[in-house]
Amino acid sequence: MTFRPRPTPRRKGLQRRADDRRLGGTPAERELEQVLNEVGGGVLRSQFQREWAYGGRWIVDFYFHEIRLGIEVDGGYHRSLKQQLSDINRELALEAADITLVRVSNEEVFGDRGALLQKLRNAWRTAEAKARSSRRRKKVRAGAI
Repeated sequence: MTFRPRPTPRRKGLQRRADDRRLGGTPAERELEQVLNEVGGGVLRSQFQREWAYGGRWIVDFYFHEIRLGIEVDGGYHRSLKQQLSDINRELALEAADITLVRVSNEEVFGDRGALLQKLRNAWRTAEAKARSSRRRKKVRAGAI
């Protein structure tokens, strides 16, 4: 009998798109990834995922799982009404899942680095506080059983 390796499962739909997008990205996404990898001498390097698929419908540009923080880089196409409606639906879905979402424009990514980092720090603190609060609520519910 000849050994035949099992075929790897095919990526489907949204996950496939996220995986494909992770290989490229826009110039602003690549720049933000570099910024995140350089912050604090690289302390964030392995803490986030690029192009994170969520809920079978959404892809978040950057996601920090531990504190449930998503970062979206908004290019020019986010100005269209259709995209703005999609963005609102994504924000509502993520908010319902206790995920903090911060949006940064291409101009912010390529502009004042200090202002960008301050915006990201504020979002980090908000997400961290929400994550702590959510964990406490879960412990209380678990303890009530």
